[in-house]
Amino acid sequence: MKADEEKLLAFIASRIEATGEAPTYREMRAHTGLQSNHGVALRIDRLCAQGHLVRNARVHRGLKLAGSPLGNIPTAELQAELARRERESGR
Repeated sequence: MKADEEKLLAFIASRIEATGEAPTYREMRAHTGLQSNHGVALRIDRLCAQGHLVRNARVHRGLKLAGSPLGNIPTAELQAELARRERESGR
């Protein structure tokens, strides 16, 4: 994965974690410094082809993280669940 793709994927993942939805192309352009939506679209296409993202073209902000059914659960919730399980297993 190229550095610009990594930067874009990290931004998308952090936005999904924080808000529950993917950023807009305009927000992605501003974050990455790309000059056009086409540049963003090309990188998203590559990230989808590599299996990092799943796109639902029929939905506005229709990007989701791929590869994990836990991809849409905020990190804090996952950490709390892991802590709870560790406490229970220590009984």
